Amino acid sequence: MKSCGLIARVQAKLLFRFGLGRFFFILISACILFHVGFNLSALNPAKGSGEVHMASLFPYTIAFLFTLSQYPVLIFLSASFFSRKKIDTLDSIKARPASNAEYYTGVGIGFVRVFVAWAIVLFSLGMLVHVFASKAPFNPWLYPYYLVTLVFPATVFMLGLSFFILSLLRQSFVSMIILFACVWGTVSLSGESFSGILNFSGLTLPNEYSEITGFADVYPYLLQRLGWLLAGVGLFFFSILFCRRLENRPGERVATGKKAGGILLLGLACLLAVQGIYSRKYARRARYAEVYDRHVNHDRLYLLTQELYVTPAGRRLKGLSRMKLLNETGKVLPDFLLYLNPGLRVKSLTVGDDTVSFRRKDQVIVVGKSVLPGDTLRVEMVYEGGIDENIFYLDVPEEELKDSWVEGHPRDLCPRGKRYAYLDEHQVLLNPEGLWYPVTVPPVNPASPYVIEKNFTGYRLTVHGVKGQTVISQGERRDTGEGVVFENNYPLTGISLCVGDYERRYLRLDSVDYELFLFKGHGIFVEAYEDVLNDLPGYFSGNLKPSIERDFNKEYPFKRLLFIETPRTFVTYYRDQRGGSEYVQPEIIFFPERMPTPWMDRWALNRHSKQFAEYFTGGEKGVKLDMIQSIYTNYLEREIRPVYYPRLKRAIDRLTFRPSKPARVNNLFFTGPLFYNHVYSFHSLDYPVIETVFNTMVKNSFNPAAAAFSFISLENYREGIRFLSTRGLKDVSRYPGLSPELTRRLVNIKTDELLSLLDLHGVPTGKLAGYLREYVSRRHFNRVDLKDLDRDMRRDLGINLLDILPGWYQQNRLPSFIVKDIDARRVSADGPYYSGNDVTRFVFTVYNDSQTDGFVTLSYFSELYARLPSNYHYRIPAGEGRRISHVARGKCSEPVLKLNLSRNYPPDIPLEEFLSSVASVDTLNREEKIGKGDLFPPGEIIVDDMDAGFSRGTRGLSLIKRWKRGRQEEAVHEKDIIYFDRLNPDWQTRIDQTAHGYPTRTTMACSVSNSGDGVSWSAGIDREGYYEISVYIPPGLIKYTGSHVKSDNTTKPSFSQYYTIECNGELKETSIEISGQPGWTSIGKFYCVPGTMCVSLLDKGIPGQLIWADAVRWKYLGAKDEQVTGRAPR
Repeated sequence: MKSCGLIARVQAKLLFRFGLGRFFFILISACILFHVGFNLSALNPAKGSGEVHMASLFPYTIAFLFTLSQYPVLIFLSASFFSRKKIDTLDSIKARPASNAEYYTGVGIGFVRVFVAWAIVLFSLGMLVHVFASKAPFNPWLYPYYLVTLVFPATVFMLGLSFFILSLLRQSFVSMIILFACVWGTVSLSGESFSGILNFSGLTLPNEYSEITGFADVYPYLLQRLGWLLAGVGLFFFSILFCRRLENRPGERVATGKKAGGILLLGLACLLAVQGIYSRKYARRARYAEVYDRHVNHDRLYLLTQELYVTPAGRRLKGLSRMKLLNETGKVLPDFLLYLNPGLRVKSLTVGDDTVSFRRKDQVIVVGKSVLPGDTLRVEMVYEGGIDENIFYLDVPEEELKDSWVEGHPRDLCPRGKRYAYLDEHQVLLNPEGLWYPVTVPPVNPASPYVIEKNFTGYRLTVHGVKGQTVISQGERRDTGEGVVFENNYPLTGISLCVGDYERRYLRLDSVDYELFLFKGHGIFVEAYEDVLNDLPGYFSGNLKPSIERDFNKEYPFKRLLFIETPRTFVTYYRDQRGGSEYVQPEIIFFPERMPTPWMDRWALNRHSKQFAEYFTGGEKGVKLDMIQSIYTNYLEREIRPVYYPRLKRAIDRLTFRPSKPARVNNLFFTGPLFYNHVYSFHSLDYPVIETVFNTMVKNSFNPAAAAFSFISLENYREGIRFLSTRGLKDVSRYPGLSPELTRRLVNIKTDELLSLLDLHGVPTGKLAGYLREYVSRRHFNRVDLKDLDRDMRRDLGINLLDILPGWYQQNRLPSFIVKDIDARRVSADGPYYSGNDVTRFVFTVYNDSQTDGFVTLSYFSELYARLPSNYHYRIPAGEGRRISHVARGKCSEPVLKLNLSRNYPPDIPLEEFLSSVASVDTLNREEKIGKGDLFPPGEIIVDDMDAGFSRGTRGLSLIKRWKRGRQEEAVHEKDIIYFDRLNPDWQTRIDQTAHGYPTRTTMACSVSNSGDGVSWSAGIDREGYYEISVYIPPGLIKYTGSHVKSDNTTKPSFSQYYTIECNGELKETSIEISGQPGWTSIGKFYCVPGTMCVSLLDKGIPGQLIWADAVRWKYLGAKDEQVTGRAPR
């Protein structure tokens, strides 16, 4: 050991003396400290948004950066050790009688000493910044915790791996390449695979610290870190076997090999144990999902009322439930079901005064008691046990559960871990998803997530045995001798229970009680706003409340609203079928520890208020009141909200070629369920997905802004169309392997179609919105049967809903439309178009080229500030066409021709792009029936960029570009169009709403590089005579032609496209000026004989100019025409 210590000290000194090593140490340290001081602390005023971070942010960020930064330095120094040729002090030791194991062990300890010392210095400096330049709470134990559990195992493993590969291969350059590939591959490919077990850096493991509950899943985390630490030691000892130093002790090689193998196997055993923990966890979840599926078709009773008496006792919960159940199925049930968390054991179960037998499989309890139609039962259950968190979110994909990053909290650099419930002496947090009390309908349907049931139940909760902590739940609270009682004023879909050390803030505004519960010591976050509390009622009534009612088009339906802070590791998921996440419960909004954090620091808020006081009514108080409204807008109002990812995380994603994270995500704190999903329910056994459809319809028809935020991108829309081309909405609830994202798209697409169908049958969207608003307002906290809704709509609106739903629900084929001859003009008796004209005429031709009937919609806003557009629908039967002329009166804006649910892609055509400068005098509405021959007259030939007659040249292209182009052409041939956000000198396919094509509208585009790489259209001419040749330039794209051209702003450049026409071997070049000439533009008239005629677009023009290649049309003019552009020889 003395030899090892001496060697370690000498090796450490040599590393410190190494000039390049010192340079890297100083450079990396400076970069890390700069990032911490510039981006996390209050040292940078530009970052001073008053954001108060978690205590773990500073130490974890330093550990994160150091762990990744040390790898290249460690690899480089290890390679230098093996390849050095200069004799130094260590060579004298190497010649002394120290064994190989002692020598290399000492060297390894020396390496580790240097890097650990480096980390300690960085942590110490970061700690000073944390204490003196940050408002974040300080916990000194977190720094050594991350040093020991995160940094140290990563350092040891990388050192062992480096020594092993370098000693094995004995080629420094090759070894370094392999080592860097291992680092990159592990971070990029296995970062979150197998729950992060394969990531020896540990940077994707749950590691964020909560001041209330500590770390989540700390045992698997420590076991994983121990496994990689032992694996690193084992590899290091294996490297001794390949060293080039003679042995001086017999049998040492065998002993070292045994030691290395044993340590390495022990490390692998730790990693396998971690994998076993997660495997058992997900196996249990799969079993619970299977149990749900097994009883999915079982008839269920309705839970009318429930009295609950619960006692939290450490990690156990004692409960007594008294339920009143109703059989509304209309038939005799031989038994009935109850659902309870698998961790809770049923001690007794009685129906009336009789003890009944039951059988149980995990969460499902089958009670052997028959129930007659219309009968009510009084059931009492006594239960006790813990909460199994594996029962939560069985309808969420496993990939999302395993993802250590929480989508709704993108600011987090540190993976926070995921807990779904708490039951211990420090914190109790239970929601309906966890089945902490018995119910008659399951909270989820794993096989068909959109097929959900709800019971509106009258709850009364009594909590016993809680001393010194605050008990929180829905309903009116009363402290009695038997405990804390919560009694609800109206039936609810479920209740939650929260117990912890809280501070309470109370405010009553417009007959609604608002309560804020913060963990003790966190009340400082709202002290910055205490001086505006007296002004808040007036501001709420005049500003915030009207904004809320305008957003949701209705008043808040509950009598109270509780904001409850939860531990940081408490996580929920956004589920579209529920309209939100479990953060939002009836009367309750949960929010994670220290969130929302912007402008919660008093000093930063006061500075901001003084800076902008002159711009607000009320001065500094006005600024603070506006900040309160902005918190509501940013965190509670928007269903989809923008997100900002840490720069470090974005940089790592780019370096590892991971897909970029979305800039907008579902808002986990969206309050829509408080106005919709938790207030009423639509129920139908024949149309199980109708619950989600009508909730989406009600929400979007009430709030056009919400509909805009639920916009479906063209790529997502096309994926949904592929599914609906062969399957109907009824298949959504039974089709295996359908992702939640695609399911959401399908439901949104079909909901829009149903709205259009109802509009087509005489119920405009605005009228339907008003009717549904009034209808559900009269039925708050009740389940609406679809048959009752149909009866009332027939009486009030004169429409039979159940006549429309079957075809809409079962439709598994889509129409396909050909749209041509679009024209938009202002109507003016005085002549030319002028901007003040209030009458617009739209003309378009539509042909249904399929065997399925369809309809198209002309939509526009007829008033300046209209909330909903005016829609005009036109039926297009299969195999028929219509030429439509429509005159719009009023301030017509945003006119769109909607092709609705069809195979056309994109589905909408903006008509403003086709607006002509020539006025019209026609003011009559017409609808003329046409055939397919009217669209394609005998003397007309059109070749589109998607047709076989279109081709791209390869002159001047490298082999790599030709290979890439071949791959793109294969993709285009398979109709798998790729949308490019940027155009470059190579031709690319671009999907555009105004492009030419049926049913997919695409165009080709590139930036002029004068490379000679053009495109061409070829057509077979079968008649001799004169032809007019026209090219199509998408009206919606022409404005981007010169967007990348540098200009001196003194003269406006003129943009042209250059073409050559080839017929029977003769070439003629022509050009057109494309500015202001969208749509079909003639390039000349030519005399041709039968054969192949080719039109080519040249890569020619002003550098940076965009040129468009869409479609070419040959139109036969006759045997004679005096004015021709060119003549082809006989």
